Amino acid sequence: MFKKLFSARRWLALCGLVTALILAFLAVVSPQQLPVIAYKSALVSFAACIGVWIDRAVFPYARPSGYLKKDWLRNPDADGGEDEVDFEICTGYFRVFAIATIRRGIMVGMVILGMCLGL
Repeated sequence: MFKKLFSARRWLALCGLVTALILAFLAVVSPQQLPVIAYKSALVSFAACIGVWIDRAVFPYARPSGYLKKDWLRNPDADGGEDEVDFEICTGYFRVFAIATIRRGIMVGMVILGMCLGL
């Protein structure tokens, strides 16, 4: 039951629903803050896009998805089963994959932090 509830698409829908409920609550409690919330949300989303673009521009051949055995875009809802991973990492590239993934997360996080603190 939980596996189907927390699939990627349902999880995204659940997060969207929770966000809408929180936004509705804030609209009732403090409607004058809605423009500020919209501005800050747009700022974070824009900064995340810029962070990914910078990472892709600076490290064009070191994308995390480049170290997977199969192209994850061909089957984004892949389910490896009970004891299997969804997408296998190429043999000998686990550490490089982990570094590329952590690097991208840090890059995006720092751009978001810099954008939100600077504006």
